[in-house]
Amino acid sequence: MSKKKVLAKIRELQKLPGNDKCTDCGSEDVSWAVLNHGFLICVKCAGVHRGLGVQYSQVRSTELDVDCWDEKTFAEFEAKGNSRAQKIFEANVPKYYLSPRECMNDLVRKNWIETKYLEKAFRASETTLINVRMPERALVRWLHKRNDSGKWQKRYCILFHDTLS
Repeated sequence: MSKKKVLAKIRELQKLPGNDKCTDCGSEDVSWAVLNHGFLICVKCAGVHRGLGVQYSQVRSTELDVDCWDEKTFAEFEAKGNSRAQKIFEANVPKYYLSPRECMNDLVRKNWIETKYLEKAFRASETTLINVRMPERALVRWLHKRNDSGKWQKRYCILFHDTLS
């Protein structure tokens, strides 16, 4: 299949219902794909998925990595897609759990993706949610702290429950 045809088919995939937004954070940038799960993601989530390793997420660009797209891959994406992936991987998300759709923080994004795909804590088949991290809303703020020389410096802080990280 020619590069032009592949890119055209990818654009069609991106227009399917549910595929117009990143499956993890809801961003409108869907320029990356997770081939082994059959869904589209944004560039920021792609960075976290790459960090998981290829045994969990095989991430490819929808614009640059056109060589890895074939008819079988397109058929899988058409059968699966973002909506189905969310139903599978987010079946048991606790109502209190902070997701990147609510807080576009890199720490929240990384925690969400690791919990969702490595631990598989939110899948319908999982019955235990005991090891779910970050159960409460985070307070994310810039604070000023005085250093040893007396100069005030800006620090990015995240407060979870009663712990400052």
